[in-house]
Amino acid sequence: MGALDIVLISLLLLSGVVVIVSVLLQHGKSDGLSGAITGSTTETYFGKANGARKEKILARITIYASIVFVALVLIVYVIQSEGGNIITPF
Repeated sequence: MGALDIVLISLLLLSGVVVIVSVLLQHGKSDGLSGAITGSTTETYFGKANGARKEKILARITIYASIVFVALVLIVYVIQSEGGNIITPF
């Protein structure tokens, strides 16, 4: 495993974790059944005033991290298909 392999795999793992965390921190678009039972509120984890701004930032982080993740997956695939054996299945 060369230095490029280690860097690409590390970046791939990091971008995957960023996507997962940013998705989990986002507030859902609808409250669903819990909103019908307990009453719907516009308050998010970040508070009432800063909620909308923070949600936009999280949405952008999710989009950019997803683009980086997909690009890295494609790069790893191209390198692997050229015989670079970046990831061996067994």
